Amino acid sequence: MLINSKQFLKRIFIFFIFLSFLQLVGSNPISKDTKDKSNKGKEVKVNKDKAEAKVKEPKIKVSVIIPVYNTSKYIERCLKSALNQTLKEIEIITINDNSSDDSLEILKQFEEDKRLKILTINQNQGAGVARNIGIELAQGEFIGFIDSDDYVDERFYEFLYKYSKDKYSHHRKLYGYGAPVDSIWKKSFLDKYHIRFPVGHEVGEDVKFRKAFMRMKPKKIETPDEGIYYYYKRREGSSMNYKSDYIKNLSESNSEGVEKNNSTIIGIEETNSNMMDMKKEDAPSEGHFIKWMVVIGVSLSVVTGIVALSIFLYKRKRYNQFDENSMKEKLINDKDVNIEDNI
Repeated sequence: MLINSKQFLKRIFIFFIFLSFLQLVGSNPISKDTKDKSNKGKEVKVNKDKAEAKVKEPKIKVSVIIPVYNTSKYIERCLKSALNQTLKEIEIITINDNSSDDSLEILKQFEEDKRLKILTINQNQGAGVARNIGIELAQGEFIGFIDSDDYVDERFYEFLYKYSKDKYSHHRKLYGYGAPVDSIWKKSFLDKYHIRFPVGHEVGEDVKFRKAFMRMKPKKIETPDEGIYYYYKRREGSSMNYKSDYIKNLSESNSEGVEKNNSTIIGIEETNSNMMDMKKEDAPSEGHFIKWMVVIGVSLSVVTGIVALSIFLYKRKRYNQFDENSMKEKLINDKDVNIEDNI
């Protein structure tokens, strides 16, 4: 009787298991709401690429800073080139460095454009101070600079932003000056390491700014292949004119190329004073090469300097001569510097 009772209980247990199985098979699928509730508190895997694509673009992509000092003859063209950029998420910050001409009045003609900010310094303090003020006020993801007597291609900042996105810097190829105006700079990187221009009317503030930037070892450098342009204009009294005795002795055509690029000479002096013994007529081209070496942080010993300079001189024929009045500088393409009359 005991054995039969055990068998009976066993059969009952199996029967209930079988009924439970039938009930489970015949039940409705779990609803979406039920699934959502069941997923609460659990780790959910997300496609990173798709998630990043949905990240909202910054409201202002590039803040363009323009120091202005007595450039009434050129500032309208400069400002129009900045406001007419194909990159629309842009702000223009102009800092009037106590100009004594009509520069401020010309700026005010454009003040209805909400992208334009106009500030005035009561005492002339130099482009470095003006640029630093602009950096502090900038709200863009990247920062760009234009000298008020220069202007840029309408696609200039669109291309630079495209290739600098998610990178800390953008640099053009070897054959160029390397001034801050040829690049856009990650604002968060400048703020993190407090990278600013030297204050006062210093000669060579451009190269010092770039060297301070490169000293912090930015993560990536990108060099696109498309050709876009930054247009330089020579004028008397420009802060970029370097009036040393060395340059005064250069020929008219060569000295013009160096005047707009005083930081090159400073870079040579700071890196290797022995290189100042180069032939006067060759100074501008060699200067560009050595400046580039300074920017990428290569220490020029006497031996490596001679070897590198020899290689450069071999290729020097590819360069065009600087025009008497102005020059058109190609930033992105690795071809020769292009010159255009009466820019």
